[in-house]
Amino acid sequence: MVKITGLREPRKRLEEWPDGLLDRCKVKDNKGETVGKAVGVMGVVESDGYVQPGYVISVEKPKSSRELRKV
Repeated sequence: MVKITGLREPRKRLEEWPDGLLDRCKVKDNKGETVGKAVGVMGVVESDGYVQPGYVISVEKPKSSRELRKV
């Protein structure tokens, strides 16, 4: 089980991947203006286990939640 704890922004090294990948991570408003970048989340492993190709993974919404912040 992994508990999601925050949002992550892309690193400059992401640009070493396929051309334009960092640019595709931009978050734009309804006018097309860039307002930020986001590509992932940060999490903490709360119980271990194995995940392999073909396994079914489920997502559960917590009973209570808070807005995630950048980490």
